Amino acid sequence: MDSSIPERFLCPIGQTLMQNPVITSAGQTYDRVHIENWLRTKKTDPVTRAPITSTLIPNYHVKSEIDEFIRSLIWSTNMKSNRHY
Repeated sequence: MDSSIPERFLCPIGQTLMQNPVITSAGQTYDRVHIENWLRTKKTDPVTRAPITSTLIPNYHVKSEIDEFIRSLIWSTNMKSNRHY
């Protein structure tokens, strides 16, 4: 992946591109695998430290933005490789 990944697409816990973004009851978005691992030993939001009191909710808006970002990277890469000099 490109080093120009927008920071909002990176999980604050794992610092990796989110595959399955979810929102906590504190309003923060994380990649599901990272926040579920976090919640096995802690019951607070990693960023806000607020108690997490409800189920994780899929963040479809961020997921669609990430998918569009990846499509644009693929399109850009394909266009560069198809140039004829």
